[in-house]
Amino acid sequence: MGKFAYKEVLQVKGYPSSLKLIKHSKSRFYWVHFSTYIASKGTIKIRKSTKTENQSDAIKFARDFYEELIVRKRMGDFPVDNTFAKYASKLTKIQENRVKDTTYSSDQFNNDNYKLKNDLLPYFANTDISEINHSMISSFLHVLTDKGLGLSSQRKYLTLIKKVLNLAFEDNIIDSLPKLPDGKRLEIKKKKNFVPYPKGRNIDQKAIDEIKNLIKELPLRRDLLIEYLHLIQDNFRCIKKKYLAALSDIMKIPFAETFEVASFYAHFDVIEDDDIEPPDITIRVCDSLTCELKGSENLIQKLKNKYNSDEVRVLRAPCMGLCDHAPACEVGHNHIKKCTTSNIDNAVKNKSTHPKIINGITLDEYLKNGGYKILKRCYQGKLSVDEIVDELHESGLKGMGGAGFPAGQKWKFVRMENSPRFMTINGDEGEPGTFKDKLYLEKDLHRFFEGMLIAAWAVEAKDIYIYLRDEYPGIREKMLREIIQLEKKKIIDASTNIHLRRGAGAYICGEESAMIESIEGKRGLPRHKPPFVSKVGLFGKPTLNHNVETVFWVREIIEKGALWFSSQGKNGRKGPHSYSVSGRVKNPGVKLAPAGITMNELIDEYCGGMENGHKFYGYLPGGASGGLLPSSMADIPLDFGTLEEHGCFIGSGAIVVFSDKDNITKVVLNLLKFFEDESCGQCTPCRVGTEKAVKLLEKNDWDKMLLNELVDMMGDASICGLGQAAGNPIKCALKYFEQDIV
Repeated sequence: MGKFAYKEVLQVKGYPSSLKLIKHSKSRFYWVHFSTYIASKGTIKIRKSTKTENQSDAIKFARDFYEELIVRKRMGDFPVDNTFAKYASKLTKIQENRVKDTTYSSDQFNNDNYKLKNDLLPYFANTDISEINHSMISSFLHVLTDKGLGLSSQRKYLTLIKKVLNLAFEDNIIDSLPKLPDGKRLEIKKKKNFVPYPKGRNIDQKAIDEIKNLIKELPLRRDLLIEYLHLIQDNFRCIKKKYLAALSDIMKIPFAETFEVASFYAHFDVIEDDDIEPPDITIRVCDSLTCELKGSENLIQKLKNKYNSDEVRVLRAPCMGLCDHAPACEVGHNHIKKCTTSNIDNAVKNKSTHPKIINGITLDEYLKNGGYKILKRCYQGKLSVDEIVDELHESGLKGMGGAGFPAGQKWKFVRMENSPRFMTINGDEGEPGTFKDKLYLEKDLHRFFEGMLIAAWAVEAKDIYIYLRDEYPGIREKMLREIIQLEKKKIIDASTNIHLRRGAGAYICGEESAMIESIEGKRGLPRHKPPFVSKVGLFGKPTLNHNVETVFWVREIIEKGALWFSSQGKNGRKGPHSYSVSGRVKNPGVKLAPAGITMNELIDEYCGGMENGHKFYGYLPGGASGGLLPSSMADIPLDFGTLEEHGCFIGSGAIVVFSDKDNITKVVLNLLKFFEDESCGQCTPCRVGTEKAVKLLEKNDWDKMLLNELVDMMGDASICGLGQAAGNPIKCALKYFEQDIV
């Protein structure tokens, strides 16, 4: 029966632990199991049926059995191992030799070996070969029948059992083979009578026609699910479940799959069919840290009091990339800077809900200034991949999305993998306080395009997927327009395709594997690593993933050389760094400064100092997850690897400055509410940890010991960087601002 079938194991008191009484799930009787060491044979196992169901009688049998064995052992007359396992092992060795002699198929050997290890040995392993009979074999075949194995498979198992028994017969261990079940009369598992009945939702034919008409311009593919959902949301201002059911029917996927994706993303309003649709106008007010410092909380309350919720919907929203113009909001897709009830009301009355497009440097202007010449030389073979990779490596260019991994090294890793390869661009700039990528895409889009196309050429990626956050609708429209121009002018290689994918309000999709899941049309849940995306990325293929700013610098590094880039750093650091500075400074914005600059230098030399009436008190060096530092620690170089020893990191360079007039406990609470809202919910430490952290922070008296314990648990056990770094603001506040915490 084997160790997997035991249902009762008893130790015989006063005797060695190797002497046990065992009752199997398939046997009425107790069995004695005993193992001992014999010098000439090693450790051997003996098994014998007690032929009784009575526990007391079985224990007496075991004692007598043991005493008899010890006497026989001392006299040298000791039973040999005649178990099924012994002869199964012998059969395996015989077949292995036959494979080497090419008289037996290796595939057949592997199949036989699998059947022995996974089914026969767990059932028969310790059974004495002489005790195997028709009844026992029939019971085993019933197990196979319950597993759903067909007649052909059962006969193969019978053949194997017969081979094992034949070996025992040849050794004169058994006088004859037991009667085997008739192979022609074996049973198979009968399917239950299926009675069809209606399942799921009734499909509305009108809804199907509407959705088909809506998505007709796009090919029908599973990875475009989120794009279809955007079309539905944009057209109806919500996604009714009848439309989800229609889309599921069109795509031939379960309704549950469509629903779980739609309900995962904040920008999709999934409602019941008979629910009231959202009003024509929705105002989303940013409530991230900088906007809260600038009064967004009061603004939200004023707007809710001003408008009838049936006519204008007022919602809270995370960072929109307008931190240098806080407080910010969106009326429809129209971004309003330095919001007041007055300028918001003007947009509402005029129904000004469309995004504004900032043209920046046009394609013609870019071409006049030498644009796409480097790309052309790459396509013509005048520049080698190795040259460019070496130049990037020497320059010290790193991933500017937050990880800081050397760009050239990443290209090498991807090139080591087999084709086909893909490239992805992470334009989901969701870290509160970050808006540098937005600036570069608005001002000089084609410099980004050229760096991206060079990187794709270097790793031989024929398909490039740009994942752009939904909060940048103007940039999206501009990208679509300019990609068409690149194709018309035949600047892009004919075999290269650029796919623009739209985020849907999920911060977690800034994590590269979650972003890839979203591009594939799924929920943005981070993957377990390894494997890393350079090996198993988009659609399971090797993928080069870069941040917008990283590829933005590629053209200039190739044109001007590695030294031009690397020499711009200070305090021993390499290259320029884009810092998104907001908060209590006079001149917020994206500051292109030497990597390694200190916070004091950044405020004084690039931001015009602190706002009038505010004294520098502390700062976030790397956005919501990068931790907090006091003004007394503003002389630390700001770059990758310089802040970790203080419990912080530079991340995407999102710097938020707060003053002596700001409440540190409210700052920390704002950051943790953001993480609570944005946790994808995949892992318990992050999902529950952020929620519990917010509840603890909302109390007037912080339980410091419990908070530290919670933060440590989240950091150790969370799957991805969100949960691992969510506790940084708490830890830093307890460490550096203890005097401000009750």
